[in-house]
Amino acid sequence: MYSTLRTITTAAALGLCMSATGCGNRHFAAPPSLPDLAYTIHGKLWLGSVQGHRTWHLTTPWPISDLTWPPDGHAIAFHGKRGMGVAVLEGHTGHTVFAERLPQCCYNEIGWSPNSRYFAFSVNAKIDAPATLWLWDRATRHVRLLLHGLSPDYPYGSWAYDSTRIAVATGTGMPTFNTKGNPVAEILDIRSGRITRLGKGVPGAWSPDDLFIGFNHWWVCGATGCFVQEDIISSSGGKPTVLDHYIREGRLTDEEWLALRHGYAYDRWLIGPHGGIRRQLVPLRLERLDQVESWSPSGLWVTARFLTPSRRIVLTLTNRDTDRSRKVYASPPTGECDACMNQGYELMWNSASTAFVMLTPYVGGAPVKDVKPSLYLYTLKSGHLSKGIRMADPYPALLGWVDHDRAVIVYSGHALFRYTPGHKHLIPIVHGLRDSSDEGTLGSGSTAELRPGD
Repeated sequence: MYSTLRTITTAAALGLCMSATGCGNRHFAAPPSLPDLAYTIHGKLWLGSVQGHRTWHLTTPWPISDLTWPPDGHAIAFHGKRGMGVAVLEGHTGHTVFAERLPQCCYNEIGWSPNSRYFAFSVNAKIDAPATLWLWDRATRHVRLLLHGLSPDYPYGSWAYDSTRIAVATGTGMPTFNTKGNPVAEILDIRSGRITRLGKGVPGAWSPDDLFIGFNHWWVCGATGCFVQEDIISSSGGKPTVLDHYIREGRLTDEEWLALRHGYAYDRWLIGPHGGIRRQLVPLRLERLDQVESWSPSGLWVTARFLTPSRRIVLTLTNRDTDRSRKVYASPPTGECDACMNQGYELMWNSASTAFVMLTPYVGGAPVKDVKPSLYLYTLKSGHLSKGIRMADPYPALLGWVDHDRAVIVYSGHALFRYTPGHKHLIPIVHGLRDSSDEGTLGSGSTAELRPGD
């Protein structure tokens, strides 16, 4: 029997402490350890199991807009809406520790450090004003100001894996029809305050050994939009390695690195141990809105999508060793829906790299009929997709594999579901989640995150 929010009437509300020094001998009816799932509904924080059997409602100092787990899964950082604050719920004490009051405008999450000690975020008083970078330390329970002048257009950053440095973009700079504009990419050492300047551009993800970092900058703008040059660069600075010119602005996402035996995988390229290009696996189709979707954890397989002349969004699977590709799925035509052409496949591999679950893109627009996404399982052994399960809304989401890759948690239609491969139906876990106006996210209405470390 799976409980839902609408049937839970006896969940104990936990009064959480707002003191950095603890709350004396006060005890709470908290779970013995933080459960597998955290989510919000109308600003209220709930914890629950991925089986849906039990839930706990936690009282917070103000309504929550978003939440995030550290890699060790032993705390939750959350923030309120404008004018409220950032706080951290400690799993071992059940206490909520206040971090920083937010201004009336903008909060931007940079996230937890890989070692789970630090939580970084930026704030700015106005949407077009430079942001300030702040750091919360779980060990000292103190927050400190790290840097002024983050770019208002890119008030984010990325952590080095050694948890001592953050790559950010400072200054201003956006392209116009006639000019190229870029902020300045910098690396900040959080211990010494030392700054390494990489040059004009926007920094991306770090390589697993922290030797290289993704590096993109605006290249040229025209009547059809802006193009970006995609590079990688040494984290100590120097001349970047150019991967490609004329990449459409909308194609770039936060590309991730993967460590291989003799180098790395980054986007569609195999990179040597010294940062040189060894091989390109997936072709670049300038006008086809192509995109690498995901590498398998083993680094042997890469999935990518592209748009055909008939306006179908095709997903392919390529073997790194043989360069051979196979078509996994082709969507119905997108019609005249320009936004639909850039919809991708949400895809998650299991840890053994033997299978992945995926959500097909939403397609529509006259003269074709709108088609909502479906959920599929693809196994390498069979080489085929399972029978699809149609989703209830246009923009569902995958939260991740659970129970040692035996099931997947899916968001769709104001609810969280548990999908077990081989089963024909989704099992509801949580109802009553509220949609956001942003496509593909739960947004300010509701948010849900799985605890790391399954």
